[in-house]
Amino acid sequence: MNDALALILGIVCAGAGGELFVRGIVGVARVTRVPPGIVAVTLAAFATSSPELTVAVNAALANTPEISLGDIVQVRGVLSAAQGERRIRIKTANDMRVIGHADMRVPELVEIHELSEEYVGALIRVQGEVTQRLENKLYIDDDTGELLVHPKEKTNIRTEDITASSRVAITGILSATKNGFRLLPRNPKDITMVKDVARAKDETRAPETASRDYSAWILRALIVMAAVLASVLAAIITKNKFKKTTT
Repeated sequence: MNDALALILGIVCAGAGGELFVRGIVGVARVTRVPPGIVAVTLAAFATSSPELTVAVNAALANTPEISLGDIVQVRGVLSAAQGERRIRIKTANDMRVIGHADMRVPELVEIHELSEEYVGALIRVQGEVTQRLENKLYIDDDTGELLVHPKEKTNIRTEDITASSRVAITGILSATKNGFRLLPRNPKDITMVKDVARAKDETRAPETASRDYSAWILRALIVMAAVLASVLAAIITKNKFKKTTT
């Protein structure tokens, strides 16, 4: 499915959703005898805030520390090792405390043969060709060496669409195990397909390109939101005029 078809389908679904939303508002207003405008604002506010509420509730139930990307944390726990990889085991959320915040660093583009203990724990970027895929793991080669990419299950990264010989750019945390180095991407956005790896090696242009792509998607999202709001308002105005004519 190309972008244009996805955009058109999204607008159609948004229009249908807006109609259902208006009908629901009218039904709730009729039952509660509250003006439809007040009901619409209340339900819309709740709907837009529900994702953040869900995340906050899940984090509270799981006793997850309140941390975000860029936070500088102080961790207290027991140092251990699993398959040669060092870890800090904590007992409660109080063992991890935020002591500051810093701007996110631009990942450093590194060739695989340059990897060493110096880069362990650092955010790096590797570009190359996929040579093998085992379940959700990838092996990539940048003509200087081969590196294992191991997305964790909780990152929601799926590699089914990535095949051997695909050219990818992957950002992640470098980890060292007894079997060698591996790259741990953080989220689906850390894995991108590239048509020309050599052209993508200019790290100064990469942030600008990502910013332009992000701005384009924001513009599309705003257009879709505007279309949804326009359809909702048009439906409300039409229903109000229809009520006035019938009364």
